Amino acid sequence: MDLFQGFCEDFEELVSEIKKKLDEIKATDSIDERKRNLKKLESTFKEAEETLGSLNLSARQSGRVDECQKIINQYRSNLNNLKSIAENAEQKTDRAKLLSGGENEGSLDDKEQFISLTQKKESSTRTLEKATKDAEELVELGGEIITNLGEDREKIIRSRNKLRGVNETMDQATRKIRDIGTRILGNKIIRLVIILALILVIATIVFMKFFYNSITGHHPSTISPTKALIPTLSPNSTNTTTTF
Repeated sequence: MDLFQGFCEDFEELVSEIKKKLDEIKATDSIDERKRNLKKLESTFKEAEETLGSLNLSARQSGRVDECQKIINQYRSNLNNLKSIAENAEQKTDRAKLLSGGENEGSLDDKEQFISLTQKKESSTRTLEKATKDAEELVELGGEIITNLGEDREKIIRSRNKLRGVNETMDQATRKIRDIGTRILGNKIIRLVIILALILVIATIVFMKFFYNSITGHHPSTISPTKALIPTLSPNSTNTTTTF
């Protein structure tokens, strides 16, 4: 059984108790006994109002606001009807006491004093009802604040998770950029080595074609760089080698 259902049962018990006391008041002939019962009934009504406030708060926490609100509205309507019955009983009791006092004592001052007390009591009742209504509004406001705080907390958690994902994506992109930069640098070094090697080969060819031929006394047009690298053998050296 959830919390809302528990408060519903408590409220229904209070309503049953109020109906029972109202029946007792109707069946009582003693004016003083009626007044005592009506006085006790006020505390029961107050407890019922507090239970309605608890029902409002638990309805927001249960996640079934629309369904629970229909039940709460029905409960409030029943409680207001019982209050009207109690107020009528109290007025009848006050009139009966006033008439009884006129027959027995005939004191106008007592009647005026009693009327004044009755008016003060009604004013106090209205003040209490207003305070109860204000308390219910505060409970509703507190429930809304709690709900909004829960929603804000979820938004903050989602934003934090998104931020973590963005940071991870940025880290991956940074690593990829570094890898690309390393490969580009490696390619540049390789091209530089190739260029230097080509320059060295070209320089060697130029040296062999011009400077080496000048040293050996051959004209560049008659001897190619390849032939310049091969030693010139005389016929005597050939014969000598063959005879040997």
